[in-house]
Amino acid sequence: MTTQTEQSKTATTTIRTGDVLVHTTVTTTVEPVHVDFDDILAAVEVSPDDSMGSETPWDWCDGYVHTVKMASLFDEGRDTVDQRRGYCYSDSFRERIVITAQWDDDLYRWYRDNGASKQVTREMVALSLRKRLAQLVKWYATDWQWWYCGGEYKGFSDGVGGIDDYDYAHDEVRRECAENIAHQLEQAGYIVAGRPTPNPADTREQKRDRFRRNRTLFSWTD
Repeated sequence: MTTQTEQSKTATTTIRTGDVLVHTTVTTTVEPVHVDFDDILAAVEVSPDDSMGSETPWDWCDGYVHTVKMASLFDEGRDTVDQRRGYCYSDSFRERIVITAQWDDDLYRWYRDNGASKQVTREMVALSLRKRLAQLVKWYATDWQWWYCGGEYKGFSDGVGGIDDYDYAHDEVRRECAENIAHQLEQAGYIVAGRPTPNPADTREQKRDRFRRNRTLFSWTD
């Protein structure tokens, strides 16, 4: 943590010019050049983002086209309906519903265009479908909340809103905002201590390499 504090001195001079007095005040501020990254991170907070209004997250996120049907409208027995993957109680509908997510043809074509076999492609698209459906169930079952992540430190600030997941906002976006503020501070002449170095696995090149390695685990022939 940064232990030094800034100090300010103010000096005022007065000069008579004709029939007026001109007062000039000069403030000199001395502060430590070193800034602790943890202090910046602590200044960045996550709070509800009311600016999004009633907009739903699936309207803003790609790949979440789906339909909703009341469970009571199904002809099959209740036990069978309960077993459906998209079955849940919806706070917004105030009754039990069944969500059906749409098969992603674009993702299917992407895997095929990149050399995946039909079987592998179907498995990957099905996995994506299950994950999207689980997210939709979570939104409907617990209601959604938009989040804003941002902060200010020594006059420098950064922030972003419209985040649909609190954990993502707190664990990842908050650190990104702190990194951006740290960059601004360094540009202004400060030295940021304890700033984490980028994880090589997070760089674009490393992500490409990781994708290529994972791709070798699959069968790429029909």
